[in-house]
Amino acid sequence: MDAINSSHLTGISSRTVQNPITAAEQPDRNVVSDSFAPSAEGNSVKVCGTIGTAIGAAAGKLSILPVIGAVKAAALGGALLGPAGAVIAGIIGAGAGIFIEGKVHPGRLLGGLVGGAAGMGIGKVLDKLGHKPSPALAEETKGFSYKSLFSKLLNPKFTSHRKISAEEAEEIMKKLQPGDLLIGNNDNGFSFEITQKLIGATGNWTHIAIQAEDDTVMEVMIPNLTDRSENRGEDFMSVMHRPYMENKTKEMLQRNHHLVILRPNYKDKETVGQVMKAGREYSNVEYDMLFNLKSDDKHYCTEFAYKVLKNAAPDIDIKPSSFLGYKFIGADNFIDSPDVQVVHDTGSNFWHNYLSKFD
Repeated sequence: MDAINSSHLTGISSRTVQNPITAAEQPDRNVVSDSFAPSAEGNSVKVCGTIGTAIGAAAGKLSILPVIGAVKAAALGGALLGPAGAVIAGIIGAGAGIFIEGKVHPGRLLGGLVGGAAGMGIGKVLDKLGHKPSPALAEETKGFSYKSLFSKLLNPKFTSHRKISAEEAEEIMKKLQPGDLLIGNNDNGFSFEITQKLIGATGNWTHIAIQAEDDTVMEVMIPNLTDRSENRGEDFMSVMHRPYMENKTKEMLQRNHHLVILRPNYKDKETVGQVMKAGREYSNVEYDMLFNLKSDDKHYCTEFAYKVLKNAAPDIDIKPSSFLGYKFIGADNFIDSPDVQVVHDTGSNFWHNYLSKFD
């Protein structure tokens, strides 16, 4: 249970600019404390209960309805059409199970409740044995309650982490300069984080924007994560063809639960101006649903920032990653660059962010 510890919370180096906004200025925001108070249930009960719920919810979501749908449909298809019918019907049944699970979440609910109960049982044993979980895990899971699991499991967007407040956003904005990179993560959804983890990224961060002038950011966003189509009266496909946006910095900050701000080591002010120009030259790109780094007419958010810097500030060394020969660019690649400094960092951790959906 101690495998996840506070030293892995950000994956960011100690490179910082002078007078950064530090975690000490925001002690109640997703920052792991150095100590924790024992709870009535015991820290191991809460930690193990949360972990058990997380494992059970994932297992239940992936297996219960899809398996039942596949087995039942295959049996019916086999009886009516033979082996070929069984295969086809099984695939259809599994798909139907996945669809229903995505709508009403019965597998997630059942698996999470069973996993949570099992985890609490293990935690009680560990408490009696005097086991003490790491402060990081104890802090993250302190809100766990079995009584509240029903509503949390039926709401996949739930997280115990809170978003950046208006007051915090205003303080952060005082430190920003044009050309800064704002890297964030929103814990309400989690599919993109899981996808990143599966291809070798940390999964800690999911979005990037470039600070522009007049308290705005330049960013490319997945259309269905915004309400821009409602505001403009456009349909989804129309918006997908125009994902470039210039939004208010404060609004962008308040979308996120976690944030790290990087300042590339630009040569001079002229270079910053070139970055602003290069960003706007991509204002007509479409969204890159295939995440193909080779295409220039379609971008995803990190590809947009990468190509802006590559064209306007080529001295900033940002190396793409590769998975099975497929090159991609993620937030980690910007964070790992030797040519950036950290201005602000709230911390973000894939595993803790996932556990926050159940505590």
